Amino acid sequence: MRFLTFVGAAALLSAQAGAQIINFERTQSGAVPTDDANLTINTPFIVNGPIVPVEVRIGVDKNLDGVRDTALKFERFGPDANDAFNNFLLGAKDTADLDFSQQLGAWMVRSAGSVAEYPIFIDYSAPVTGVSGEIWDIEGRGDSEEYEQWLVEALDSSGNVLASALSPAGIDDLLPLDGEPWVFSLAADNIIRVRITFVGDAEFAGFVFNNLNATAAVEGPTFFTHQPDSPVSDAGGVPHATLYWDEPITIRTEDVTVVSDNGAGLPVPFKVLGSRTQVTTIMFTGAPGGIDTGVSVPLTEGAYEITVHDSARATENNYPIDGDADGVAGGDLTISVASSCLADCDGNGILNLDDLDCFVASFLSGCN
Repeated sequence: MRFLTFVGAAALLSAQAGAQIINFERTQSGAVPTDDANLTINTPFIVNGPIVPVEVRIGVDKNLDGVRDTALKFERFGPDANDAFNNFLLGAKDTADLDFSQQLGAWMVRSAGSVAEYPIFIDYSAPVTGVSGEIWDIEGRGDSEEYEQWLVEALDSSGNVLASALSPAGIDDLLPLDGEPWVFSLAADNIIRVRITFVGDAEFAGFVFNNLNATAAVEGPTFFTHQPDSPVSDAGGVPHATLYWDEPITIRTEDVTVVSDNGAGLPVPFKVLGSRTQVTTIMFTGAPGGIDTGVSVPLTEGAYEITVHDSARATENNYPIDGDADGVAGGDLTISVASSCLADCDGNGILNLDDLDCFVASFLSGCN
């Protein structure tokens, strides 16, 4: 999909609408871009809309008046005099991690300087029902507390927010997306504008954008099932939960939360195993509210809620998981596991002679 060719015609509006993916490998007129040239704010790309061809215009609002007034710039892959991002792991400018080099392609667009205070707008000539795209190289700033983060919102003609997606925040030079794309995917009726806003705390924020699917959301990895999927009646408890996906996903500890499902919501220590595979194992490594021992500590006597956030993503293309199973990438997944030791009659988490006394008393009372 990365190399679908867009053929637009700003001067020939009657021309047939081009491919849905605007990958910036061509200008609006269909020419090969020139490095550092402006992506003119009033010349449209033309794509197939739900009913009629749709004109798509992109630009920065530096006057903060809700109108595009500053152009993004075409940027060629690889280091040159003016660069869009730095891949710290590879030590190379405007270079994707190897798994994503085709996804980046030869061209992208970037901001001319910082847009930390200025929104980017994607405007449509007619309503659409979905949009997706890629913001590249979201990360932290070395050992400082500054980080990058982006909010993408789909708007209607009255400026109402129809759908939104929040990127993960930067952690350090390499995480979470050094040299990789963050893919957003939004679906709603009557989208007429997309607003992209920097919400991190870094003073300087360059914007790097690619692969705009102007009229459709994309699907993400979907969840099949998990084990155990019913309460475990075993004094040994539940050592881990195993999740199964329809494709390999990249998942980190930061993408998961585990809490006790007893009203207290105590955090449960855990490890995540199986990243970049279709099988994710959440190994519990401490008691609820306790310390992380680093080794297996089975959970006993109770239910536990596991949430996989949509910062977990497809290994192949970084599409967020479709955790809420609505057919659109994005949305958290929540499952539960439970331990119920039937022999622990008095429910104190220990099997001893007291459980026999409890059983006899229950038996004699008719289980009242």
